[in-house]
Amino acid sequence: MTLIGILALQGAFEEHANIFATLPNPPPTKLVRTPSDLTECTALVLPGGESTSMGLIGEATGIWSSLQTFTKTKPVWGTCAGLILLANSAVGTSAVIDQGSALIGGLDCLVCRNYFGSQISSFELSIKMPPSIGGEPFKGVFIRAPAILTPPKNCTILATVIAKPSRQANAVLEVLETKIQNGETVTDLKVVHEDDDDGVITSRPSKKQKKTGGGGGSFELPGASGKGGAREVVVALRKDNMLATAFHPELTEDGRWHQFFLEEFVYKA
Repeated sequence: MTLIGILALQGAFEEHANIFATLPNPPPTKLVRTPSDLTECTALVLPGGESTSMGLIGEATGIWSSLQTFTKTKPVWGTCAGLILLANSAVGTSAVIDQGSALIGGLDCLVCRNYFGSQISSFELSIKMPPSIGGEPFKGVFIRAPAILTPPKNCTILATVIAKPSRQANAVLEVLETKIQNGETVTDLKVVHEDDDDGVITSRPSKKQKKTGGGGGSFELPGASGKGGAREVVVALRKDNMLATAFHPELTEDGRWHQFFLEEFVYKA
């Protein structure tokens, strides 16, 4: 039987449950707070919220290793903070990708936290839906949203945005790029319990990922740097059993991304 788990340590978990409940033939959902909760689930949603807080609570409650095991094979969808948690690497307030932050990992990408700015720089933007769903553009809600800078190899990019990074993100990325150009080793942000050094960034990322659908308009966000140039960043992608979106589908009344997750990941698993 299908049972959609929604990680309920912090963030917009109730909003996800509410959207699933509005779908045709809505699937049963369960709020997940403990390893035993997770064992009942066939798929998992990691909601938007505060990724650092989720990591601290997750480690304290002992659910983190169970999440890492679950997300290796079961359908999982990360939105905003949930996307950050799925990433193997993330950069935030400094150009050093520090070790030891509590990420679940599994999605081999580099994510920039707060790429679009702080809470006051929140915005909405029309996002083209994946071809398998189609219809009118989706109203993407971006709140302290991350951006995927280096997508995984052999992923399917579902949506991109061309935008200048916020002042803070631009400063971090300028220093990070200088380090990479100078051949310096940029330490990978370790996934909890990871035992190897895979993912160390030493050169510019490849841009040969597969793209389908997606696309976004070029625009300048409030608080964007006047110095840094606009970049095309990924805000939605799929790879194997994982779906990742930088925006918040759960904060709208449009259930198409939730239906997409069910049809393309859960029911095909």
